[in-house]
Formats: sequence, C-alpha cells, structure tokens
Amino acid sequence: MLTNKRIDGLKPRDASYRVFDGGGLYLEVAPAGGKWWRWKYRFLGREKRLSMGTYPEVALKSAREKRDEARTKLCLDVGLGRSHSSYRRKEGRSSCKTLWNCERPKRAASAP
Repeated sequence: MLTNKRIDGLKPRDASYRVFDGGGLYLEVAPAGGKWWRWKYRFLGREKRLSMGTYPEVALKSAREKRDEARTKLCLDVGLGRSHSSYRRKEGRSSCKTLWNCERPKRAASAP
C-alpha cells in the first residue's frame, strides 16, 4: 500500500515506472517527473487501463475512491467507455464475469 510520504519521495528515472497500491491502482512516474494515477483491469480477457488523474491534483484517498467507483460501475454494467457499453448492448453480455470482485454464482460442491 502506498502512503503520501512514499509518493512524495518518488523520483524520476530514465524510463517510466509504476508503483502499485492495490486492486490494480498504481502511480506511473514519468522521466520528466509527472505522476499519473491509473487503474489496470481486465475486460473480456483483455487488459485495460483507466486514467484517474495526476498527483497531487488527485490525492491518494481520492484515487482509491475513483478506483472503487470505476470497479462498481463496471460490475453494474454502467460502463467505463464506449467500447464496453456498445459490446454489452450488441452481445447482451455482462462484464461482471470479468472482474474478480463481482458477485458470482456459487458452484455446487461435487460429491467425492
């Protein structure tokens, strides 16, 4: 888990690097010194990224809240972008199966 003190101590390197917080949320530090909040998730088996804003304009607590809100929207099929919602309308599918945090039907225990 990240802390504000650790984030403030992050220095730019020759190449961009990521520092993960949890639940797919991470801070990407650019060589020029910029810091961007991003959320990495999977949709229909493909990795996707959603930008949450820059640090310090978006604080650590706010970034975590935005991540939770985006996860909820994805589970509820509200959609995070045109590609998500158009696919669900076209195919009549739910994205809930693609997120590890969503409610899933319980499997029946198999008899030995």
